[in-house]
Amino acid sequence: MNRGSSMPGRWETREIVEKLLDNRDKSAGVQPMGTQLEYFIVDVFTDTALEGNPLAVVMNTAGLSTEKMQTIAREFNLSETTFVERRAAELEQHEGVRVRIFTTQEELPFAGHPTLGTASVLRMTAHEVVASDTVTLALNVGAVPVRFAGEGSFGEMTQRDPEFGAELEPHEVARLCGLATEDLDPALRPQVVQEPRLPLWRLNPWKGWAGSTWASRKPQHGCASVERAGFLFWRQPVRQD
Repeated sequence: MNRGSSMPGRWETREIVEKLLDNRDKSAGVQPMGTQLEYFIVDVFTDTALEGNPLAVVMNTAGLSTEKMQTIAREFNLSETTFVERRAAELEQHEGVRVRIFTTQEELPFAGHPTLGTASVLRMTAHEVVASDTVTLALNVGAVPVRFAGEGSFGEMTQRDPEFGAELEPHEVARLCGLATEDLDPALRPQVVQEPRLPLWRLNPWKGWAGSTWASRKPQHGCASVERAGFLFWRQPVRQD
């Protein structure tokens, strides 16, 4: 069972006006649309405003096209933006609240801090979706429950178990990362680790800790942190100190 936590520290709520940004439409005389969408900006993995991982959560987007979601995510220009599509209460109770996750470039099946941050927003603004202190999101990867403790915003999510793939040649991995082979832990060969239906992570065990070859502007990366922890748990005994 894999877990992550969220402590949103900054909340903003505004209304945005969706616009048609395609120049071909403008040249054809199409005018900007005036659909108003409420959204929240929340900081995840922190209890301090303007720290942690920022996230935009756009509410009540049922009927909004994928193309317009992508355009709005690009306009926010954050690492991820989520879109909440409310459905019939019976369906939400059975499957969870439908949520889609976008970067500025593409839609994702799952991501850690968007899941936690969106569940936190729903817990505070849509009490009817909370069951036994749990908010379940229906993501492209499937249902993901987020459990909250007490009155605060600390939550834990259960991800799908990672899959362990091929081991890689340490010399080549070190070269591609700009490291010396001696920088890698000889007892832990680099290995591909993947959560089902997500992009691959290649884990490179440096001496004393597990590093990964992805680059991100996020202060913390929820999914990759879980994969690294799973890699260490899988490959060596867990130290108690």
